[in-house]
Amino acid sequence: MKATTDRKALDRAAEFLRRAGVSAITPAAVRAPAKWPALERLARSLDWGQPRIGDMPPQPPTLRARIGAVLVRLIRRSVFWYTGQILDFQRLIANAAEEQIRALDELHRKVEDLSEAVARLKTDGDRQDPGRSMPSGNLDGLMLAHAEAFRGTFADIRGRLRVYLPFVREAVEATGRAPVLDLGCGRGEWLDLMREEGFEAKGVDASAEMAWACRRAGLDVTQADLLSYLREVRGESQAVVTAFQVLEHLTWDALLEVIDQTVRVLKPGGVAIFETPNIRNFRVASYTFHLDPSHIRPLPCELLAFALQARGLSEPKTLFLHPYPDSCQLAEDGNGAVTTFINQVFHGPQDYAIIAKKPSV
Repeated sequence: MKATTDRKALDRAAEFLRRAGVSAITPAAVRAPAKWPALERLARSLDWGQPRIGDMPPQPPTLRARIGAVLVRLIRRSVFWYTGQILDFQRLIANAAEEQIRALDELHRKVEDLSEAVARLKTDGDRQDPGRSMPSGNLDGLMLAHAEAFRGTFADIRGRLRVYLPFVREAVEATGRAPVLDLGCGRGEWLDLMREEGFEAKGVDASAEMAWACRRAGLDVTQADLLSYLREVRGESQAVVTAFQVLEHLTWDALLEVIDQTVRVLKPGGVAIFETPNIRNFRVASYTFHLDPSHIRPLPCELLAFALQARGLSEPKTLFLHPYPDSCQLAEDGNGAVTTFINQVFHGPQDYAIIAKKPSV
């Protein structure tokens, strides 16, 4: 009974190993050549048509064959204890190989499922516009929609950023055409403008959705934590480091490290360009700043300028940007000073930027 059970187990393993040697690791199934020749040899060794350990050899009807058969039977009886061990070992090898192939086969199926999921994701992504994200219900997707709703369209923001081009041109030329690095690049408006102007530029953003949208548009963007990425950038390698509407998302300690890392990676003569909401404007400070739930703290322009100088940058220049439209301004009514004050603190620039230079050696 045990011999019959062993034979069935060996037959099952042989059949499985024959299939595995061709198709377990490759999706091409039986059309592919054998990938594991050792499995093929093991499978063949278990076939009924192959000599089995302890089997009698062929016995032709000759005197010599009959005498040989008698001798073989005597030898089989004398080594019966060893033959069984060899058969058991062969069966264990076959069963162990069968278990491993089953595990690899399952892994292959999972890889195929993952490949199909990635292909579906790419197909869905190809239907999206460059400035929009992959379909998603996570926070990244929400914040990309938030940028569309509250910050402005891709084209609007790209147009606003042109004000910084003279500073970039000067710094790129002063540093031997070193690259531009954009921190918290978002939808990639600035990187797209840099590409149009012929500057080498890279970006980093913590949002997978934002990074994907940028790469979909052909921009060089890495998804990573801003500070972790900055720490790995080679020292004195950048002409310009920019951060538009980013610093207000950082704690004070993180902000100081961003400044320190910016000083480290800028080449002498390079510049930092940092834009953030202008809380001199009461409407910004009391209302619009809080439309973004990820804002941590507002930054008065005097404080940011001080921090930049204290950490090693020089010649900070402050630009006040994006005032409310004329339709929001009070008309002159004979009390010019009061009207000017109200227009400035309620309807004036909504943002400011500080451009600071790394001193040349």
